[in-house]
Amino acid sequence: MHFAYLLRTRDNALYVGVTENVAQRLSTHNSGKGAKWIKGDRGAQLVYSEPYLTLSSARKREVQLKKWSRAKKEALIVGDATALKKLSCSRSPARLAAPRATA
Repeated sequence: MHFAYLLRTRDNALYVGVTENVAQRLSTHNSGKGAKWIKGDRGAQLVYSEPYLTLSSARKREVQLKKWSRAKKEALIVGDATALKKLSCSRSPARLAAPRATA
């Protein structure tokens, strides 16, 4: 089993990653041996995780989450489905103006 996860650092930043063992990975991050981005902040807390059967599917979710806005990640963390749906609507003028391909 693999997991996509979000950590909240002491300075309130959100970190997205993938692991097979969430507790062990959190311990690694907090011991200063994790990713360089979070290495200096040893007070990280797990705020969200999702299980996946394959590493590939967990990595796809990681990439998706990394593209999300902070507001959307926060809505996911607290389980606010209404806010998630609202934040999922595209507000990009380029996307709104571009014609959609039809099959």
